[in-house]
Amino acid sequence: MMTQPTVASLDLAGPFGNPDGSRADLDEVLDNFVDFRGNPAFGALATRASDATARVIVGRMGAGKTVYLRRLHSYQQQQESVFAGHIQQSVPTTEVIVKACQWFPDAFLTEKWMQLWRCAILRSLATHLVADRRLREYISDDDERLLRRRFMDLLDDVHRPRPIYSELRGIVNRCRSAHELTRFMDDRRWDDLEDVIAELLTEAPPIFFYIDAVDEEFSSAPMYWLRCQKGLFFETMRMLRDPRLGGRLHVVTCIRDVVLSSIYRDEHAPRYHGEPHIRVLSWGRESIEILLRHRLRRLDRAYLMAPDISEDSVTCWLGMSTVDNDHLGIQEPALDYLLRHTRLIPRDIVSLGNQLCQEILRQKSLGRDALPQDVLRTVVARCSKRFGNSQLAQCGNQIAADMMPARVRSTPASSRAFGRWPRPANRCIPTCADNAAQAVDRMNRPRQMSA
Repeated sequence: MMTQPTVASLDLAGPFGNPDGSRADLDEVLDNFVDFRGNPAFGALATRASDATARVIVGRMGAGKTVYLRRLHSYQQQQESVFAGHIQQSVPTTEVIVKACQWFPDAFLTEKWMQLWRCAILRSLATHLVADRRLREYISDDDERLLRRRFMDLLDDVHRPRPIYSELRGIVNRCRSAHELTRFMDDRRWDDLEDVIAELLTEAPPIFFYIDAVDEEFSSAPMYWLRCQKGLFFETMRMLRDPRLGGRLHVVTCIRDVVLSSIYRDEHAPRYHGEPHIRVLSWGRESIEILLRHRLRRLDRAYLMAPDISEDSVTCWLGMSTVDNDHLGIQEPALDYLLRHTRLIPRDIVSLGNQLCQEILRQKSLGRDALPQDVLRTVVARCSKRFGNSQLAQCGNQIAADMMPARVRSTPASSRAFGRWPRPANRCIPTCADNAAQAVDRMNRPRQMSA
């Protein structure tokens, strides 16, 4: 008699978990995390939860940046000797980012974003020192009055600790022009504020700020968000090098891989190659196989087509060890077949695994002990099409942003020349849009699956 899953065994997020690391249950994230046993051969993928030296986590969409950030945050949050703020995910709107970018020439944009992030981080840090109960005990009443009165014009009224994103949004929205914003950021009192905060931090525990979801709206305006993230990267590394702040203030952030690629094309690129505070999540064939097999070993028996047929986890899962490849006339290992239809990133593995598990439940209810190969091909093809469409959209947006003239994207007239800015970037360049549309159309056409 076939094993039927009980209600308790079914997970609404799917047996492989939630593809979105920011929404997955934290206990589930930590329980299913593959730490590669700290093996340095796997690079940043083997980052330990206790690692307090990480400042920047880099990766593609779906590479697990948020999961790694949540794991680091969870560990520090349990330490009584440090202050770990909540993970910040309420990103400013794209309108705010575009407005700030269009105020300045392209040549100065990254530097201006560094200044913006510096002011936002200092403002947020000051509000935490003044208004957060866990930090307030470490500063005297005189220091509190100094921050509230001497720097009132910079900080505004402080009633509650404010996140960095909120401060960034507030700084841009309080100014009506590039001149006004520059004058605000160039105020000499920022240096005084930084000096006062550095002194206060010597008495307070180390402070950890975690900035996530910087690329949440990246596709809306990739050329603008790219500059925003570059500014955050450079300012994070500048604060790390600061002898007064570097050891007391830990700003940990996630950025896209295309941002780091842009930084690597800069004349200062050698400074950041192999930088020990940057964690680049580089998934490959070996590491993604380890992740898949780890998830398979933790599956409920209800999701295994043939749990006792073999010691191989993939064979037990699908009820087959090979897949017929009629095009090449060979028997292809099932594992190879699955992985070559993904982008070798965790999100694809989780998404594909959940879809196959749903199909396995249906096939087992029909009394079958192996997943039919035509059914396997259909499920895999449906998932791989989604992965391909997503990748094409990312590439189209980035290519269109790279091709747009700098003099256009750095002026307010760009919104009139290329239409309203929230429009997907690949519509700005007709050639890119046409090529991407044709590629997507070819992928979506029904065709005979031969492999």
